[in-house]
Amino acid sequence: NDAESQNGPLAVPVSDGTNDIFNNELFSPPGPGVFAANVGPSGAGSNGGVPVFSQNSGSLNQARSDWSAYAATLGNFPNGSTYTDTTVTPDDPTAINNITANPGLNYGGGDPNIWVSKNLASYLQPGTLNGSSTHDIRATDGAAPHGLYANFNELIALGKAGGSNEQCTHTMYDETLASGNPKYNACAVNLANWMDNYGRVPTFSNSTQPGGFTNVEYMKADLLGQIAGRKGGKFCASVGYVGQNPANGAFPASGLKAWPGGVKSGQSGSAVAFPAGNSKINYMQPGTPLTLLNQLGSGGSANCNAGPIIDQITDRMRQVDATVQKVDVESALNSLPLTLNGAPTGAGGSLLYLSVDPGTHKPRLTTTAPYTDSNIAPDGPAPSGGNKCDSKYPLDGWAVNTSKVNAGGSSGDGGYHEVPFTALKAGDPSPNGTDSALWQPASGYNNLLGELRFQQTVEGATFCKPN
Repeated sequence: NDAESQNGPLAVPVSDGTNDIFNNELFSPPGPGVFAANVGPSGAGSNGGVPVFSQNSGSLNQARSDWSAYAATLGNFPNGSTYTDTTVTPDDPTAINNITANPGLNYGGGDPNIWVSKNLASYLQPGTLNGSSTHDIRATDGAAPHGLYANFNELIALGKAGGSNEQCTHTMYDETLASGNPKYNACAVNLANWMDNYGRVPTFSNSTQPGGFTNVEYMKADLLGQIAGRKGGKFCASVGYVGQNPANGAFPASGLKAWPGGVKSGQSGSAVAFPAGNSKINYMQPGTPLTLLNQLGSGGSANCNAGPIIDQITDRMRQVDATVQKVDVESALNSLPLTLNGAPTGAGGSLLYLSVDPGTHKPRLTTTAPYTDSNIAPDGPAPSGGNKCDSKYPLDGWAVNTSKVNAGGSSGDGGYHEVPFTALKAGDPSPNGTDSALWQPASGYNNLLGELRFQQTVEGATFCKPN
């Protein structure tokens, strides 16, 4: 079956994460992360201000010190009053407080000596209370009319707040960063403002091809689609589970497609980052039954030998015509692609029939039955032993959450410079996938001599700590 048909429609995945805040300001090392200051209860600001933030902890510390000194003098030096100007030599005890040409602003009536000596005007746009970019002290989402940078009132609030800066980096964004975590108010509550302020929005686009999705392809796309939830405070993404909920268990089995070059996940050359050139998120192709059988035994150690299944199919064909050779069976099995039920591609089909052509005495593979198909189930023993061929492989960093290292390129899945999620949820084992061929013989009743099914199962996992 097509995984999207049975698991539900997919969200649009991230195709370019280079502009994600987790791929930039919050990624540390090499950068320092984002520092938050003046964070009060529930993530709100204190002292009449809002939380401020910067990538430069030194700038925040300097601003806190500068504005703390000025805030302590507010109201003592109204516009036009005399004061002793200590910034000149000798001191001028008759100076007039006229540090702004606009009496309506007057910058709060603080000590003009402090204003001048600490160059507080450099924090603001000339003649206004609006913040400037000079010290990179940011606040709010940057929308007009506020702008990106902390204004006069917010800098005063920072000066009154005291305290220290809270450092926020991508490594702390997992399922534990929730209410009650000491880092939550500083690093999570205002994250959406930071994204807007820095203009950090990943690009979401869906590049697919006909043929539907296997479970592995679905997991890959689902993980990149859940990145949209980061702005809403969802820093982990559960994939491979029914309804994205681990309590519901793993996906039911999907159909199987051909791995590029026959190389399964976990092997060198198998990791395909999305996007990569003109890559598709469902990057595998429908394969012929022989291709699917052969790839079960290729690469890695947890493989199986599908040879006995081909031998049994050959024996069944010889019951119809004793002249049938194994090479002819393999040729027939390689003649049409097996597609996913629910995702037709034009060629081949999701149900193929192997029979002997009475004219040529050769096996043939067709999309329609050359006999009456009564849709009965095979009556032989259930697949086991040599009739059940399972090939297991790792997913994380390879086919799902593809890493730059494994992809061998300049970035991982979605354009992230390392990998979209840097860790699994604590306690979650690394997920695996399993491709299987299941052969069940039949007695020949109603023309059925056996049935070969292919399926792909996956283990779910929860990915955290965005890149």
